[in-house]
Amino acid sequence: MSCNALNQGMISKLSRVRVIPVLSFSSAEEGLRLGEILCRCGLPAAEVTFRTTSAEAAIRAMRKEFPSLCLGAGTVLSVEQLERAIDAGAEFGVAPGLNPEIVKAAQARGFAFAPGICTPSEIEAAYALGCVMMKFFPAEASGGIPMVKAISAPYKHLGVKFMPTWGVFISCSARDSCSWRNVACEERGHGGGQLDRH
Repeated sequence: MSCNALNQGMISKLSRVRVIPVLSFSSAEEGLRLGEILCRCGLPAAEVTFRTTSAEAAIRAMRKEFPSLCLGAGTVLSVEQLERAIDAGAEFGVAPGLNPEIVKAAQARGFAFAPGICTPSEIEAAYALGCVMMKFFPAEASGGIPMVKAISAPYKHLGVKFMPTWGVFISCSARDSCSWRNVACEERGHGGGQLDRH
């Protein structure tokens, strides 16, 4: 399966989910507790960030316990983290920036991956690498809804889809934000972009 087909398949899946909670855990047990809450509340997807050393263990435990949960790995900053995420059972990966080495490694493993972009030049660089799913980051600080509309407009005909991240749509509903054809889904977190642990 081509990289484009893989990304299109994940775009379709995430478009049905619409909102992806961004999570960070200090232990696999925390992941299991929150995974149970997500499933009970009808939230079928989550992104577990590699901002802590427990990310891999949390993804692995959540994948085993909640096989229907669409799990992604976030803040993937190296090929080594990418490999760990895939081996743990992540279905997609997300990064805050565009690293061609990581993109190519994801393609080699047949893994849906969304690099981070913030400018037209970065969109074009990512598209040239074969990416059609991209994380718009930091969305709110970069202009919010008007920026998403403006930056995505020239690329609609290419089938490029965006995942705005970090509170850009706090003032509107997921239905509103995801109604734009070029927004696949949005990622929501608490405060700085992640759900705090309690």
